[in-house]
Amino acid sequence: MTSIILCGGMSSRLGQPKASILRERLPLHLWWQNALAPFSETIKISCNAEQLLQFKGQQTVLDYEYYKGPLSGIVSQINSDPDEAFFVTACDLVYIRPQDINTIFRQRKKEYNATAMTDNTGHVFPLFAILEPSIFPILEKEFREGKRSLLKVLSDTSINIIPSDADFRGINTPRELNEYLQNHSNL
Repeated sequence: MTSIILCGGMSSRLGQPKASILRERLPLHLWWQNALAPFSETIKISCNAEQLLQFKGQQTVLDYEYYKGPLSGIVSQINSDPDEAFFVTACDLVYIRPQDINTIFRQRKKEYNATAMTDNTGHVFPLFAILEPSIFPILEKEFREGKRSLLKVLSDTSINIIPSDADFRGINTPRELNEYLQNHSNL
């Protein structure tokens, strides 16, 4: 299975590229590649053309439309390989544990349109999911119609929901980055 690491955002609130934040002394995009290697034959970075040099030497998929949200990167992967299910994650999910990654791959159910997990508050988190080819036409239609919410699409379709206590907080602001850095001194 292919995995897609979404790195194409502007990071305007944070003021720096999220993919270069360190986790275990690695930039997040490299941390994710290492974490996903046991589960994925192919790992791609979803990015925009301005970011290509940052990911030189790595497999990339260009965002279909720049700065149109995560669904743009997802639709780009669908266009790249329309017959293969894939795992998608936001690159800035710094609190994900290896067992969370293992859980989603181990509990995947192909008969559903997607497999996703709840966060530690019980809400389905859309940017840590396995998307099956059966959901691709729905996602493409939503994107063409200007809708950008993956959560809305997942809410309206048949998905395998895995209850978990995973922490899906990302890094979106300088305050969140400082909090993360203060609590993870082993960077």
